Amino acid sequence: MPGWVQREHTSAEIDAAGRTLIGRPVTLSEWSAAIDVINNWRSAHAFPLNTLQMGLRTRAQQIERQAVIAQRIKRRVAIADKLGRMPDLVLSAMQDIGGCRAVLSSVESARALAVLCRTPRRPSRHLLLRENNYVDNPKSDGYRSIHFVYEYRSERNETYNGLKIEVQIRSHLQHVWATAVETVDAFEGQGIKSGRGERDWRRFFALMGDVIARKEDCPRVPNMPVSSESVRRELARYVDRLQVEARLGAYRLATKRITRRGLRGWGYFVLELRPREHSMVIRRYKGSLDGAESAAEQYFATETQNERDPTRDVVLVKVSSLEALRSAYPNYFSDTREFLALVLEAVG
Repeated sequence: MPGWVQREHTSAEIDAAGRTLIGRPVTLSEWSAAIDVINNWRSAHAFPLNTLQMGLRTRAQQIERQAVIAQRIKRRVAIADKLGRMPDLVLSAMQDIGGCRAVLSSVESARALAVLCRTPRRPSRHLLLRENNYVDNPKSDGYRSIHFVYEYRSERNETYNGLKIEVQIRSHLQHVWATAVETVDAFEGQGIKSGRGERDWRRFFALMGDVIARKEDCPRVPNMPVSSESVRRELARYVDRLQVEARLGAYRLATKRITRRGLRGWGYFVLELRPREHSMVIRRYKGSLDGAESAAEQYFATETQNERDPTRDVVLVKVSSLEALRSAYPNYFSDTREFLALVLEAVG
C-alpha cells in the first residue's frame, strides 16, 4: 500500500522494544531505537484501523444516523502501563494498538450494532477473534461496553494481514461514565481506568456505574448494595467525602483556555491536555493520507516532548468534525456536566 506505513520489524524486535519501554535504564541511543520500533509498529496499524473504522461506521449508521464514530492509535504511555500490569503480555501480541469506537444513543442501539458486528449482512473477510460483553457482564469497577477484536485479512493488502484491531460499542450514558473516569484520572493522577487509584474514587465510580446500569435496565455491577436506597446513601457519602461537585466543576473551568488550529472540517486531530497550565491544544490535519502522516509525526513529537511531564496527555484521533470530537472525547474538554447531573440526580 503506497503511502501507508508498513511494518518494518520482526515480532522479536517489537517485543524487545516493549521490554525497553518498561525495563531497566538504557542508553539514549537504545531508547531512541526502541521508540522508533514502537512508533513504526503503531503506525503500521493505521491502514487496517481505517478499514475497520469505515466498516463500523457503515454498520452503525444502519442503526443510527447520528452515531458517533472515532478511531485512535494507542498512546505510548498506555502501552507501557499495560505491559507493566500484564507481565506475560508482549507488545507484538497486544490486541488494541489500533482501536475504533461507536457511541450510540441507547443500550438497545448498542446491542443492535453488536449483532451486526457478530453476524454482518455481508460476509466479512476479517476474522472475529474475541468478544467481551461488559454490558451484560459488567466489570466490578463499573465499566460497561462491548468489545470485539478482529484480525485484519485481505487478499489485496496482505502486508497488514494478521494485525489486530479492537472495536468498542457503548451507549451514550456508558460513554459519559467512561469519560468522567478519564477526566478524573487526568486531573487527579488516579489511574482508575487501569485498575489503580484511591479506593474512594474507585468505589464512587463503581456505584455510579451501577446507577447507570439500573437506569438502562442492564445487569447490575457486582458487589453493590441490594437496594437502590442503600446505593443512594453510600454514593452520597462518597460525593460528600470526595467533594465531587466542586472538583468536577473545577475541571471544566480549568480548560477554558483552548488553542485551536485550523478546525474546519473532518480529519485527524492531535489533542494535548495540559492540566497544570489549565489549557488544551487542538491541532487538526486533513483526512488525507498526507494529513495522517503529518498528524502522526506531530503526535509522536509531542509524546517525546512530554516525557518529563506525566500530567500532560496527548492523543491522535480521527473524527468527522469538531462536534464529533467533543462527543467522542469529552474528557479532553473536561466536560463532565452530564455526568455530574447524573450524580446529583442519583443522590437527590
